[in-house]
Parts: sequence; structure tokens; C-alpha cells
Amino acid sequence: MRGYLDLLAIRRYRLLWIGDTLSSLGDSVGLLALIWLVYSTAGSAATLGGFVAVYTAPVIVGGPLAGAALDRFDRRRLMIADNAVRGALVASLPVLHALGVLRIWHLYVFAFVYGLLKMIPLAGVPSLIPDLVPDERLEEANGLESATFFLASVAGAGLAGLLIGTVGGARTLWLDAASYAAFAVALWRIGPVAAAAHTVGARASRSIRAAVSFVLATPILLATTLMFMCVNVGTGIVEVVTPVYVRTTLGAGPGTYGALLAVAAVAGLAAALLAGTTSRLPLGRSIAVSEALAGCAYAGLAGTPALAGTFLVLGAGAFFLGPLTVWAQTIRMRLVPAEMRGRVFGLLRTLMQATPPLGALLAAPLLHAGGVPAAALACAGLLVVPAAAALAAGVLDDRAAVAAASLAEVP
Repeated sequence: MRGYLDLLAIRRYRLLWIGDTLSSLGDSVGLLALIWLVYSTAGSAATLGGFVAVYTAPVIVGGPLAGAALDRFDRRRLMIADNAVRGALVASLPVLHALGVLRIWHLYVFAFVYGLLKMIPLAGVPSLIPDLVPDERLEEANGLESATFFLASVAGAGLAGLLIGTVGGARTLWLDAASYAAFAVALWRIGPVAAAAHTVGARASRSIRAAVSFVLATPILLATTLMFMCVNVGTGIVEVVTPVYVRTTLGAGPGTYGALLAVAAVAGLAAALLAGTTSRLPLGRSIAVSEALAGCAYAGLAGTPALAGTFLVLGAGAFFLGPLTVWAQTIRMRLVPAEMRGRVFGLLRTLMQATPPLGALLAAPLLHAGGVPAAALACAGLLVVPAAAALAAGVLDDRAAVAAASLAEVP
């Protein structure tokens, strides 16, 4: 933990992390408040499903565009503008509600804009980190960034439940609006980032094709991205299977379901923080091994374990998945040229954001065909097989890849 404290002593990184953490917490609370508001306003599951789709789908279009914009313009200023726009939009919703004129289409408009701009911070934060911390601290920085998402998911659910029950869904959105303002202020206080000046203007190609070509020409980036896409499909299956398993196999209720999710989130958080201190590990191979172990853990659901076993299975799966983003993000930061970070991070995160719904869609036919065992084994295969294939192909040597990239940069 000493390393994390030393990292947070770097003022500009500390501002970025605090702002990002507050924003992620606000988004977690805001999403639950919006879901509650949509359903309580429309009273329709179909309307709610449409809202969730509109909230997530635009990232497929907005992701590549956001990546190109992050390479074309000053990244910090673009992120400030993004927070200002989305903060103003979310703040308008409780105002409209108080005036009695809030309609479902207002919520859909916000959801669409949110999804369209979502990739600006998701790609922008990792694009800025290498300019704010030394290379040897990247794993710790990525460990804290991953911890942000786990903290937001754990704390956000509890805080949203408390606020929605106390002040209602609409007023709860003021917290989300405040989190956008806090992130904008933190970014402004960071001040100009010197490296950003070299990534804008004439030197920065605006082509998304250049980012695609770079990923295709870098085997370790291509392999880890495909592995992560399979992971997200597999965990999408688990997200659907878990409540079904709790209800039909364990005969339990929402309290048990919430406890299982909380344990998994805490396990993932602990693993992400631990991963940030493992700088001596070969990161590429560690990703494959940890992913395969997560697949083996989730296969345990096929044995229909009792309650204690279910806690162990989901906790172990989340623990082994926790380090993956930390290690993969460190590899990307060391390999991707500064002038391409926005497009490459935007492309990769867009691909990965698009895959969890595929798992959710696969879960129903798997459960219908073979029950929980079939779904659990399918998830395990999606994690173990790509990891084993990448190890066998010998494309996960991150140290050799970084050394080769460094030599290529020498004139």
C-alpha cells in the first residue's frame, strides 16, 4: 500500500484519480436512479429495456469518434467539455421533474448522449495517465483506476438505494450532476499536460484505420483484446445465470443475490489493488493464466454447489479477473505511441464494451438447453480456451514487445 500512497502524492495524478472516482460513483448512482425513474414513470418493462439499450448502444458509434477526438484535440480540455455537457444534461432532469414536465423522451435523450460520449473519459483517463506518472508506476496507477470501478459498483448501489428511498429517483440525480462538476474542476486544476501538445494538430493522424492497423500489427494487443472480448461474453453469461441460480437452485432471495455480488466486487477490488504491486511479473502470460483460472472457477457452478460453494466460486472468479485490466492497460500504455492513445484506447474499449450483451443473449438458450451446468461450462470455455491458445501461440511476451517498440522508435 505504500506504493499507492506514494503515487497519490503526485498532485496531478491524484487530482485525476479523485475526479475519475467521484465521476464513476456518480454514474453508478445515476444509472440506478434513472432506471428507477424510467420504470416508475412508464411502468413498462419494455420501456425500461429500451432505455437500457439506448444508454449502452451508442458507445459503438461514439467510441471510435471519441478516440479520434482525443488525438485531435487537447485531451484534458475535451474531457472538461464532456463533463460540462453531460453534467448540464443530467442536472436538467431533476429540474424538469420538479416542474412537472419530465417525459420519457427526455430520459432517452440523456441516455443517448451519455452513451455517445461515454468513451471520452473511458479512453481519455488512460490516455492521460502516462503523461502524469513515471513509467515504473504505471501498474500502480492502473491498479487504482481499476479499483475505481469496483469501488463505484459497491458503494454506488448502497448509496443509490439510500438516496432513492429518501429523496426519490429524480433528486438523486443531483449527485450525478455534482460528480460531473467535480471531475471537470479536477481536470481544470491539473493544468496543461505537456505531452498533449504533441498529439494535436498536424502531427496527429485523424484516421481510425491507423489505430486498427496498429492493433492488428501488434500481436500482444490483438491477442489480449480478443481474450478480453471472450471474457466479457463469458461474464455476461454469469451475470444472467447468477440470479437464476440463486432463485432456482439455492432457493434464496434478493438478499443472498446482493451478498454474492458484494463478495465478488470486494474480491475483484482486492485483486486489482494487489495486481498494481506486481511489476516483476511477465504481464502478458499472467493475464492468460489468471483468465484461465477464472474460467476454472466459474466451471464450479456446473457442480451446483451449495451456498458456501457459490460464494467461493463467484469470489474466486472475480479475484482472478480483477488483475486483467491492470496488467493489460499497463502493456497498452507502454506500447501505444502518445499520438495514437486516444484512438487505440477508444477502439479497444469500444470493442470490449460491446461484448457483454452477447453473453446475456447467449445465457437464455444455454439455460434452456442444459440448465446452469451448460451455461457455466460455456463461460469456462470462453475464458480457458482463448487464454490457452494465446499461450500456445507465444504472442504474450510483453517485455519483448516493449523492447521491440522502443527499438523501432530510435531514429
